[in-house]
Parts: sequence; structure tokens; C-alpha cells
Amino acid sequence: MQSKHLVMVISSLRSGGAERVAVTMANALAQKMRVTVVCFSGMEDAFYPLSKKVSVVYLDLLAPQPWIGAAIKANLQRLGTIRKTVRNLGADLVVSFMLETNVLVILSQLGTKTPLIVCEHTDPGLVQHKLPWRVMRNLGYRLCDRLVVLNEYMKDWFEKAGNRWVWVIPNPIEVNIHSQCQLDTPAPFILGMGRLIPSKSFDQLIDVYARSRPTFPNWQLVIAGDGELKGALQRQIDELGLTENVHLIGNTLTPHNWMKHADIFASTSTIEAFPMAICEAMMVGLPIVAVAYNESAETLIPNTAGFVISTENQSANAVSEHFADALMSLMSDRERRITMGKQAAKSVERYQVKHVISQWEKLFEELVPGFQSSGFQDSDFQDNDFQKAESP
Repeated sequence: MQSKHLVMVISSLRSGGAERVAVTMANALAQKMRVTVVCFSGMEDAFYPLSKKVSVVYLDLLAPQPWIGAAIKANLQRLGTIRKTVRNLGADLVVSFMLETNVLVILSQLGTKTPLIVCEHTDPGLVQHKLPWRVMRNLGYRLCDRLVVLNEYMKDWFEKAGNRWVWVIPNPIEVNIHSQCQLDTPAPFILGMGRLIPSKSFDQLIDVYARSRPTFPNWQLVIAGDGELKGALQRQIDELGLTENVHLIGNTLTPHNWMKHADIFASTSTIEAFPMAICEAMMVGLPIVAVAYNESAETLIPNTAGFVISTENQSANAVSEHFADALMSLMSDRERRITMGKQAAKSVERYQVKHVISQWEKLFEELVPGFQSSGFQDSDFQDNDFQKAESP
């Protein structure tokens, strides 16, 4: 019997949380069914390793438009291109990622019989998108067959907004330690990771680290990631006299190797629907110090695995003080770091790829009987099964 065809739609395969999730899912599911990833971008190399078994179609739909009328016309043309592409691929089921992509895919599939699952990775209670997209999201999401969100708080929000078929499926967490990768890492060091944007609050992490320097002068801080605040953060580092102690290393293709070499993972992010970097660090076996990014933070990070710093009814200075105290308590106690790291790894086992993919397969089976495949095996992946994305 011919295998079912899953089509996944995303804006691009560049660096980012949703992109990483899409690639991880595609790689796992392609071991047992036909998977095509449709990208709105032009042809480009995938930032994350993509299985040779995954086909990729690039639509080149992201050209900027000079004025609103041209943008509206371009979006109408995009709807036709998306609809034609999904039809020509013969999709049995479509999964889309990220707000703007989701809205366009929903509109493009109106009147078709192909089941559509929409994935929302942004907590609407924490992040306010532009009004037109919020309106189209609130109306459009009711038209998809299933809406997948990352936590119960998001599920509650969307159900109150009128969405009937909401599933909670966490992101799959996959750790890849590259044995051939040799890093020139400082020792010991604290690791932060994420986009260099305001909500990640890396300026606060740098300030917190500076507080610890007099007591722990041999410790270093490494921040992996890139973004709009890179210049401002580097100026902050230089002004604090920390140029030799705080390292902005940019995006890295080996984030888990950095985690493996780190001693503590620190997160000052204030907005997270599902903190991928924290979960990956926990899976590697790092103790965590994190700001309470939402109400689920203490559930994800038990007190046996790290510290969650509450921001409720506290000044920014008080939060920084508590964060610094937690960091220094770990910096001073190697055995505690090891014990907490082991507990952290145990607490996130439920997010392993095989467990999360099984939840997706149950959803597929509900929408398309017979879609579920034979089951995921870690051994399905081989080192030589990955390549950079190419247009089929």
C-alpha cells in the first residue's frame, strides 16, 4: 500500500525555534511516510540538518512589497500558489507553522477536503501581534481541522476564543552531540542561548554575571545566538570591562556541544510558550537558573533540577539579585550542579522525539484513519542520512 503523504508548510528553514521543530518532525516522520516541506522562501540551505528522505519545495513568496496595495495583491497571488502546490503534491494531510503562514494556508485551503493542522508556537496571552493578523488568526483558526498548541494555558486561551479542536503537543527535543566537533571553550562557564532580542533580556544576564565576578573571577559567560541587540550587548560588555569574560559567539550549528561543555544554563527570557533551549540543556544534563517565563515554568523545572526566579511583585533589581544568588549557589558547589543536572535530564524524558511523535501520530490517525505508521525507532536515524536541503 502506498504510504501517506504529509505536507508541512513553513516560512523558511532558517535558524529559529519553529524551524527546528519542523525539521525534527520531518526527519522523524520521513522514516515511515512520505514527507514534503513547503517553504515560502526562495531556495536556501536548511540551517538544521535535514534528512535525505524529506523533499523540499521552495515557493519564493517572500519578496518585500513597496506599499499596502501591492502587499494585498501579493498575498492573493500567494494563496493561489499555495493551493496549487498542495493540490499538485497530492497531500493526504497538511501541517502548517507560525501565525502568518498559518493564516495564508488556512485561506488557501478553503473548500478543499485535505485535513489541515495548524501549529501555534506563540502564546497569545504574552505576545501581541499586529491587529490585522490577530483578527485573521482569531477568525481563521476556527476553520482549520485541528489547532496544536504547546501548553494548557494556550489551549485555554484559544478555546475561550472559540476554537473547538485544540490539542496540546509539546515540542520534540532532540540532542545531537557531534563527536568530531572540538570547541575552544572557557572553563568553567555559564551558557545562555537564544535570539538577541528584547524579550530574551540578555542585558540582564550580563548584569547578573557581573555581580558574580568579584566572588567567582575565574567563571566566564557564553551567549549563543544572533539578533538585533548584538551591537548593544557588546557595548554593554565593553563598558562593564568584561570583554575577556563574556563571549557572544553568534549562531552555532553545534548548540548541544556547547551545552555539554557548560556548567550551568541560564535563561533570563520573559516570554516563552515552550522553552526549547532550556529543555535541550536539561536533556544534556545541565542545572538551570531561569526567570519564570510563564505559569508553567516551575512545572518544567522542578526545584531538584534548578532555580526558577519569580518576577511577581518584584522589582527588576530584586529579580537580578535573586538570580545572582541562585547562580552563585551553583557556581560554588560542583556536586550540587552534577546532582541537579542528572535530575534535569530525567525530568524532560517525556519530550524525547519518540514520545512526541507518537502524539502527532495519534492526531494524524484521528483525522485520516490509516495514516498512523509503524512507530518510531531511534535506530532509524543514521549519521549519513542527513543533508542540506535541496529543491526536488
